[in-house]
Amino acid sequence: DRDIEAAMEFITSGNFVLALITGSLISIMVSALYCFAPLFVILRDLSFWAALEESRKSTSKRFWGILFLLLMMGLLHVIGALLCGIGLVVSIPVSYLALYNAFQDQIESESSL
Repeated sequence: DRDIEAAMEFITSGNFVLALITGSLISIMVSALYCFAPLFVILRDLSFWAALEESRKSTSKRFWGILFLLLMMGLLHVIGALLCGIGLVVSIPVSYLALYNAFQDQIESESSL
């Protein structure tokens, strides 16, 4: 009984909320850095670690733009889910195409340097 009360007190305290927000922000930023890794594996035939490294290098140049793209894709998915899930039939393919287009733009801009 005391353990449950202590857990509830911790959850309702400001420290838990601060830790939750900090962890969420860090995970969003890390996912933005490595969002191109699957595309490097599929399209460039790189190994797992090489794809992660290339993704980090290429996304760090335009980090804020890619982060904004991922946040907009997440918002699009939320809106699609709110439409009884039917909107996800449209929003998921659109987000994959947007990510692929950003990948192509990033690779083309790097090759022209």
